[in-house]
Amino acid sequence: MIKLLKEPLLHFLLLGGLLFVGFQMVAKDSTDALIVSQQRIMHLSVLFEKTWKRPPTTAELEVLIEKYVVEEMYYREALSLGLEQDDGVIRRRLQQKMEFIILDLSELMDPSDEELTAYLQSNQHNYQTPATFSFKQVYINPAKHASAQQSALLLLENSRRVEPVGDSTLLPAQFNLTSADRIDNTFGDGFAQALNDAEIGQWHGTIVSSYGLHLVFVSEKQQPRMPALSEIKSMIVRDWLHEKQLAMKKKLDENLRIKYQVIIESVNTDAVNKG
Repeated sequence: MIKLLKEPLLHFLLLGGLLFVGFQMVAKDSTDALIVSQQRIMHLSVLFEKTWKRPPTTAELEVLIEKYVVEEMYYREALSLGLEQDDGVIRRRLQQKMEFIILDLSELMDPSDEELTAYLQSNQHNYQTPATFSFKQVYINPAKHASAQQSALLLLENSRRVEPVGDSTLLPAQFNLTSADRIDNTFGDGFAQALNDAEIGQWHGTIVSSYGLHLVFVSEKQQPRMPALSEIKSMIVRDWLHEKQLAMKKKLDENLRIKYQVIIESVNTDAVNKG
């Protein structure tokens, strides 16, 4: 008997029987109307065209309509049987649809240039361009010199007459308008500041990096600046809309908290831990 109760076929038959009884209990004397409206057909056609980059043929549209009819029938019957109850996937999907409504509403907003300018001014730290440098570097490997500092100073002194040549390295010899952050990520913290302190148009050194010593020749510096709204307008619009979406969701959360009286029952933590 116990073995029989574990048979998958029996489970299937029992489930089928329960569904049959459920259908009988919720069935009405007359069939419910399932109208496939012109708007629905147009929606199905548009979705098809977005996917396949062409409108559906008559036969393809008939298939789409038939799939929709079957989906709608199953959907209605599932709701009538309460199959959506206590289903985590469905609950999460419905929450997402509520959030999508907020997203759709926010995308209807059309911020003015004044609003975007105010947003840019309030968030300058997010949009200010970093300092950039164009420079050459010569590497002095401490492992190859009795005194790397003395060798570097000798190269620096002779740089007025001849281009200095350092030790071989995998580091690039030339950097073109490279950001301060990237420079520090390459050479170590403080290297970009040393470039900023160096005069343009002459060799400077020595600068210590995580690799050793360097001579540098800075040819160009560009200080941090705030771009005009016209330069980054699409980015500002995107970020402004995202902020509005967050604000709308926060407001919805607050309103729902007011609408629903949330009661959280106390939990026996000992029982939970034992479980």
